This record gives sequence, structure tokens and C-alpha cells, in this order.
Amino acid sequence: MKDKHIDIIVPTYNRPDDIRRFVKEIQKQTYIHYRVLIIDDCGEENIKKFIPNHNEHFVYTRLSENKGQAYARNYAVSMSTADIIIFMDDDAWFMQDNALENIVHYFANNPDMAALMFDVKEPERAYLSERHNLKELQEIGEFIACGCAFRAIDFKNTNGFREEFHSYGEETELSMQLIKNERKLYFSREIGLFHNYVPGQRSKNWFKRFKFNSVRNDLLIVLNRYPALYVVPFFIGKVLSHFVYNLFHEKYFWLSSVQVFKAVPNSLVLFNRNKREALSIKQFNYWRKVRF
Repeated sequence: MKDKHIDIIVPTYNRPDDIRRFVKEIQKQTYIHYRVLIIDDCGEENIKKFIPNHNEHFVYTRLSENKGQAYARNYAVSMSTADIIIFMDDDAWFMQDNALENIVHYFANNPDMAALMFDVKEPERAYLSERHNLKELQEIGEFIACGCAFRAIDFKNTNGFREEFHSYGEETELSMQLIKNERKLYFSREIGLFHNYVPGQRSKNWFKRFKFNSVRNDLLIVLNRYPALYVVPFFIGKVLSHFVYNLFHEKYFWLSSVQVFKAVPNSLVLFNRNKREALSIKQFNYWRKVRF
């Protein structure tokens, strides 16, 4: 896979400081066969001024309305002609200057690899490998879209990120699509990525939307992807687990509980609008085994 082309997809919304830092950091990469597709999700902030003009490495697109990260990423994939697609958040950057070269190497030497998750470090948390005891080239059943790479053909053989999810759970759902296609996801300890994410800095409105999405999308995954034998017990179990989590861990207990009540019927409505594509029991058990 020498000189394979890479498209790095970065959705963003009203975060000019993050985009400015991202552009600065990505230009440190030693591998030259890449483009950055920056998708502005109809934000009010002027981020275009931070993106180099007349530079073949950067493409800026502003959407006409805000549709969320899943839509923005799928939109960018439709523009992509690369061999490898990398998804990154606008507040993330590589820890090594040769990360892109190493990603090309991984895909060249692992033909069954559909996707590769990077070792993510956050300001107040250890590396992902340390938190979950993940080993080099370990098979995994999920990924985090702040830093991961896909073989382009494998991504395009799925339905992409589920757009009605808006945010939360779209990575899990896509992981299950790959497993249904009998393709594998791997973890790399060698490619470090710093994600400048501090949850406590988010607003109450952000938390409210996130909580609703997290519950609804969890339930939609059960309804659409779990084998029929497991749907009812896991659906009930997840609803109860969200209430218990709210009781012991959430700062806004009543607000969180209201979002659970709202999310349950909404998940059933959305389920009726979509075709069910469940994993086999064998695939489902594999997915549960390799999740971290």
C-alpha cells in the first residue's frame, strides 16, 4: 500500500480555536499523500479563516444546516476518493509526526483489517490501552470516532454512520455492521492520539441532548442489531440500567430520568422506520467478547 492516499475527515461546529490547533498539528505529519476534509456543520463561527488557502491538503465545506456528526462524516465520505479514511475530532491530534505512515503500514500488513482504533489520551484520563488493558493489534468490537482509520472499501460496504443518531452510539452501530460483514477491527498502541476533551466543560443543554441520544440510541441498537432471542431482555435491562446509573452517578438526576422516559418511545418510533439487520448469535457473541 505504498503511497496510498488518505482522507482525514473532521466534522466541526463553532470551535475555531480547535480547528486552528488541528490545522497546525496535522501539518507536522511526514506523510504527504493526504487531504483533510473539514466539514463545518453550519456553525456561526468563522473557521474558514484558519484553513490554509490554495493548499491541496485542505478542503473546507460548510453544510447548509446543522445535522450532527454522523451526517457530516457520511457527507465527507461521499466526497472521498482515498484508499484509507481517517475520522478525527476537531479537538484531537496525533502524538507522533509519522502517524500517517504507520497507518498505511498497518493496512498493508493486515488484509483482514477493516478499521484501526488509535490509542487515545485525554487531559484527565490515561491512555485507552491502559484503562482497558488493550494490547497491540488486539481485535476489538467497537471504536471511538475521535481517532480511527478505515479501509475505504470496507467503510463504503456499510450503510455508514447512522445519521438519526446525531451523536452517541453511531460508532457501536457501525462496528456491528462491520462484524456482520465478517470484517475485523483492530487496536493500535503504537499510534497515539491526544483528545482534548473535558466533559465537565459542556453546558447543561448539551448534557440534556447527550443523555437523550445515549438512551435512545442504545435501545435502537438493541432493536435493530441484537438477535431476536436477546431483544426483549436487553431492552428492559438497558432501560433499568440507565435509571440506576442516573441515581448513583448523574449530576442532574431528574433531568436525566426525564430523558430516559422520552427516549424509550422515541426508540420504538424510529425502529419502525428502519429495516432490522441483526447479527447472528455467533456474530453477536463475538462482538460482546471483543468489546472493551
